[in-house]
Amino acid sequence: MRRLLNFVSPLALLTATPALADAAGDAPAYLEGVVVEGELIRTAAGKTDTAVIDTPQAISVVTSAQFLERGAQNLQETLRYTAGVVAEAYGNDGRNDDSFVRGVEAPIYLDGLRQTFGYYSPRTDIHMLEQVEVLKGPGGSLYGSGAIGGLINQTSKRPQFTRAGEVSVAYGTHHRYEAAADVTGPLDEAGTLAVRLVGVLRESGTQTDYVEDDRFLLAPSLTWAPNERTTLTLLGRYQKDQGGTISTFVPIAASLGAAPGRRLPTSRFLSEPDWEKYDTETFAVSLLAEHRLSDAMTLRSNSRYLDANVDYQSIYPDSYSNPTQPFVDPDRRVLNRYIWAIYPEIETFTTDNHLQAGFATGGLQHELLVGVEYQKYSEKSEFASGLTTPIDAYAPVYGNYTVPDRLANPTDRLSQVGFYVQDQIRLDRVSVLLGVRRDRAMSGRLPVGKVDLRVL
Repeated sequence: MRRLLNFVSPLALLTATPALADAAGDAPAYLEGVVVEGELIRTAAGKTDTAVIDTPQAISVVTSAQFLERGAQNLQETLRYTAGVVAEAYGNDGRNDDSFVRGVEAPIYLDGLRQTFGYYSPRTDIHMLEQVEVLKGPGGSLYGSGAIGGLINQTSKRPQFTRAGEVSVAYGTHHRYEAAADVTGPLDEAGTLAVRLVGVLRESGTQTDYVEDDRFLLAPSLTWAPNERTTLTLLGRYQKDQGGTISTFVPIAASLGAAPGRRLPTSRFLSEPDWEKYDTETFAVSLLAEHRLSDAMTLRSNSRYLDANVDYQSIYPDSYSNPTQPFVDPDRRVLNRYIWAIYPEIETFTTDNHLQAGFATGGLQHELLVGVEYQKYSEKSEFASGLTTPIDAYAPVYGNYTVPDRLANPTDRLSQVGFYVQDQIRLDRVSVLLGVRRDRAMSGRLPVGKVDLRVL
């Protein structure tokens, strides 16, 4: 305590000096005032241009500057520090971005349009994102089914009318080599056309032997603003990924429940190097339009078409039939294995069109939102599955496995039309949000060999 007092006393004398100066009428310049500057953050998660601070919903925003400085490498990792979110719900995974919001798996949107319709939906590279928004709590009145605990919306980078750009090169764990570029600027002297180009090239290993995490991304965009009231933005995207299953589903008897010296390393690969893959190729084009009819009314129309192909092949050990004793030999080394393969071809079209109007009734301020949303999803695929050759988990020898025949799956189809109305009513510092939505949805599986003549 004596040492602490000796340390504090000189600091107390230093802090007392300005007070003596004030008493003499000679106040230091740095005490004259403090100016704090900030920015009102707006999101697409609420489908209006209302600032987050004025929205009676729990919305968290993570900007690109934040998640890139934290070293995030995918969408899951951008949400690691967001309250109410379990960012990596199933651990490290190279196939998709599963996150829980308030205990429920959250659907993922891009620019206010649904992106995830099933397990094999393509991932978004975070270099093409301006920010990530998390809407916490039920969002069904605006987005329909699925948004029970909340949803995740990604906002794409858009062209800017000032010249800017950056190029980055990175090297990381597991021999991760990555180069990224982001350039933007105007195309004409009148300032009505602007362009942006985001590109990523990556070659990388992962924590699991023989599993890659390679990517090529090219995302061009063009904005046309003929006047102050109208903006049209065209977003393109081509992305090709080469990866695999990082989660090797090691049985508990060879991991947490293993005897001393028998615990398998996290890098252990129990599939086959020339078979394992999770490769995707994605093409998407979006049109985002906004027109201000007046100072109080704004019309928006956002649409996206996406086409994606997935090649998913994996072999995993039998960790389910008897987790405490999965081995098939007396020495407790050999595991049975299952083989799984599926080749989905995915096609989606989504569009959201709404009118936002601001007006007053007496002392109440209203932000009225009226809109219609349409979604169409189609997935056709072939698959193969079955029991294949076992493997010695402690001394694996690769190359000995059998592949079952490929079979056709029924074609999955979904279409949905939703009409919604939302009114945000504000009285002084009190804000109330009221919403209602009506959906009509059709879903089903088209049997193999049949032709669907319905128009969805």
